[in-house]
Amino acid sequence: MAALLGVQISAPVKAADGPPPSHNANSHGQGHYQPGYDNATYWHGNGGMYSGALTKEHIKKFETAILTNPHSAMEQLVAVANKNFEQTQNGTSLIKIEMKYSTDLPAGQTTHMTLSPNSSNKVTLELIVHPSMKKNPFVLLDALIALKNMYDINNISAYENKPIYATQKAGHSSHKQSHHQPMGPAPGTIIDWHYMEFSLQKSLGLPQEVYSYHPHTGVSNQLPALSPLEFMEVEANAKGGSIFAQRRLAELSSQNFQLFKQGLSTFTPIINLTEEQKKQYWLEYAAAKGVKLSAADTYEVSRKKLIDQLDLANKKSTDALNSTAKKNYLQQVKEYKAGAADRDVVVKTKSLPEMLKANDREGVAQAMEKMLPWSIMEPTEKSFWTDFVDSIRHPNYDNATILFRGLDADEKLQAVTDAKGKVLSGALLSKRLTAGSGSHLFKLRGLPETFETFGTNGVNQGKRISPLTQPHTLTKMMLNHASNPSGSPFISTSYDLRIAHNFADGKSFEVETEADIEKMKAKYMQSNQSGGIATLRIDPRRLIINSISGYTGELEVLASMFIFPDEVIYLEKGVKYSVTIKSVPDDQWDKKYKTISVAPEEYYARARQAVLDKTGIVMPENYNDIREVGNSQFRVGINNMESLFLKVSGYKGIRCDKVF
Repeated sequence: MAALLGVQISAPVKAADGPPPSHNANSHGQGHYQPGYDNATYWHGNGGMYSGALTKEHIKKFETAILTNPHSAMEQLVAVANKNFEQTQNGTSLIKIEMKYSTDLPAGQTTHMTLSPNSSNKVTLELIVHPSMKKNPFVLLDALIALKNMYDINNISAYENKPIYATQKAGHSSHKQSHHQPMGPAPGTIIDWHYMEFSLQKSLGLPQEVYSYHPHTGVSNQLPALSPLEFMEVEANAKGGSIFAQRRLAELSSQNFQLFKQGLSTFTPIINLTEEQKKQYWLEYAAAKGVKLSAADTYEVSRKKLIDQLDLANKKSTDALNSTAKKNYLQQVKEYKAGAADRDVVVKTKSLPEMLKANDREGVAQAMEKMLPWSIMEPTEKSFWTDFVDSIRHPNYDNATILFRGLDADEKLQAVTDAKGKVLSGALLSKRLTAGSGSHLFKLRGLPETFETFGTNGVNQGKRISPLTQPHTLTKMMLNHASNPSGSPFISTSYDLRIAHNFADGKSFEVETEADIEKMKAKYMQSNQSGGIATLRIDPRRLIINSISGYTGELEVLASMFIFPDEVIYLEKGVKYSVTIKSVPDDQWDKKYKTISVAPEEYYARARQAVLDKTGIVMPENYNDIREVGNSQFRVGINNMESLFLKVSGYKGIRCDKVF
């Protein structure tokens, strides 16, 4: 285990008695980790767990370190954040923060968070801090708030549960007691627990957001929370020219400044200073932000001058971005409506299932070019869906891996059959294409709504959210799909055959006698109700490895919108289903209910041969070997998102004086 500020964090000790305190999920939807309990230790962290227990002594050491050596403390806090990011695979974090010192910062900033290229299988966020942070508590406060955007340091806390012991038997006193008086617990018996909380937020006076909510209008001042990867995508889109992403970052900056102002009167390293020290550090802070103040002014006067100036600058920037964003949004909507006639022609004259079943790639590509809402897309979305269309026209399987999908009884397979009606293959469709009424292409006219619900928090609220409130992102779509794929433009696949097998249940059916099973089976196997498993090979440009899914064990890979029949290398129907024989008495349940199941090994042997025959690819003899390859690919998947972000942002590195 890593030492934390010179204190070794050990594995938690299980206690014999006493209930642990209960805790709710944090603001990001992740439950707090309770590592067992003893008389001193519970440690919570936003977005995951640190493998060990934290005591009030550790909190005190954090406090002391920040007061005496902020440089070292910030390094330790960044290390804690890196250990606590929620998305891990086999114990390996997929995201990390790297702290750097530099004077080469964007104008008016003492800290800056930005995406950085990285050669490892982690996406790297650079927390760039002005070197004066090593001594200046105002710059330190700025840096802590910037770190808080990615990892809520306010949630670093310890809990102490101390037993309360009985000191004398109940009813015992100097007065004579009736022998019928019930006796209480013996001295030394635990009769209650004294619960106390120790947090870095309380001990250091770290600022906290104050949220307001209007019960009648439902309006809240709380901005939608951004996960680390969402932040990276929004930042990339801002650099790529998105006014909505720029506006979102400006809102975040303004929110951070409100926290900073709150911290001026609560942050311990500041309030412990003398007035003269505050004044000197404040002048230095102002200079780092590019503002020169008069040394003749008192701290209170110079503080008000700078705050008023920064408040005004934030307001002017936000107002300008708001005005431009509203105009841009109206223009985007206007452009989208201008293409309505072309979309109507596609809807009335084309059939997506028929084009897919015929593997008419050019026809499908042309239809998607017309139906996709290009005008409303953010830069990352536009880049991804452009590659999507190109990969439909010109598929490239050089780096394609074998994937599996389990088909349940609700799968709307667009079957390709032989002359006798036997299902040979078929096209697979996303829930976005199968939910609701109307033709599949007709449903694509609602893609703007999909982007503004499934790509935002709107999917949880049951309504679309304008990019003026929350810009939509691919990252949010990935997270929402993992939670509930209903209405998603993606199709779940996996590197793991066992996962596909788990989702391959067909619908159960009834027969009169056991002899009727085979008669019923022939028709059943040709229906979607029989379910099945498909072995797939798809151009990687149409895939997103969902490394940020909370269900990392599923090794989920998202195929976008649909899958062509020629990408279904092998399809087997009816791999898992049950049959009820009505003529058998209920008390003979072992004969009345039959379960038919094809073992994954049996399916894989046939799929392996089909892949060899159709593609020349020699798959491993054991399907678990594909899962192991998938494990490696899954961890690298987040780098694919990083590459997309860097591509649209036109990344240019910032010169840094020192890296930790």
